[in-house]
Amino acid sequence: LVTAEGPKSIGSTRAMNLTADTSPYFPAWVENQDLDLKAMREAIFARDFEQLGELSEFSCLKMHALAMSARPGIVYWNATTVELIHAVRRLRRQGHPIYFTIDAGPQVKLIGPPGSGGQMRRLFEDFPGVQQAILTGLGPSAYLVEEPEA
Repeated sequence: LVTAEGPKSIGSTRAMNLTADTSPYFPAWVENQDLDLKAMREAIFARDFEQLGELSEFSCLKMHALAMSARPGIVYWNATTVELIHAVRRLRRQGHPIYFTIDAGPQVKLIGPPGSGGQMRRLFEDFPGVQQAILTGLGPSAYLVEEPEA
């Protein structure tokens, strides 16, 4: 869900470097990545969609909280981003299996079970502040890329 078009106020690489250099929470974030990855792998192997969604939201919110704790704090979200978080949680309480993640910016990505993309798009394409609702699917399977020898 596109909530703002145009360049970000600070690029992702510069933002992460600033965060690593200035956030007091950065070491703890790095320390916990192995646990987060383990939990995500377990959810994937168990085909536990609810756990996958919850972990996706948790990871997303941790990353943005980390950026906000940089000096100066990096806040990519806009009002629509926040309203979408609340709307997704409200819909989930009503029985819709929808979760969110947010890129290093204000754009919200919805996560739903296979075949739910059209319904999610219809639920949010006219949401106030959403400039565009783009429907995508999963990419191809993972594969190794060999680097050419020098």
